[in-house]
Amino acid sequence: RGLMNFKSDKYRLSLVGEYNDVKFYNDSKGTNISACLSATKCMKGSTSLIGGGSDKGYDYDDLFLGLPEMISAVFVTGDNAEKIMTSAHRMGYKNIVLCSNLAEAVKRSAGGGFDNALFSPASASFDRYAKYKERGDAFEREVKKLFGAN
Repeated sequence: RGLMNFKSDKYRLSLVGEYNDVKFYNDSKGTNISACLSATKCMKGSTSLIGGGSDKGYDYDDLFLGLPEMISAVFVTGDNAEKIMTSAHRMGYKNIVLCSNLAEAVKRSAGGGFDNALFSPASASFDRYAKYKERGDAFEREVKKLFGAN
């Protein structure tokens, strides 16, 4: 009965909404590589991954070695974006784009012809936000702003 009534917190792979046939998922709690990879494996259909933030000293090679096929593109922003991009290139992952901010990453995800856009940063939030919840709320605001939703 407990599992039937379980509700995850809204920052753990929660559906924000569907706009222009793209489902936007908020996994702001995905603050490490393992959590991010777990979230990516839950996606069905072509998916863009939005990541980056405050660096935890990771080598992001494992992220790119573990990405499932349905991850069609990665959009990175934040203080560690360049480090993530360097790792992607080192691992032979080519479809990665540096974004100046979260709004740009959301916009690119919305216009890329993906089935899903997954915000799972694989990083801490402290470069721009006090905590992952604040960052998750910012993601949801950007999605809703882009589509004029309240």
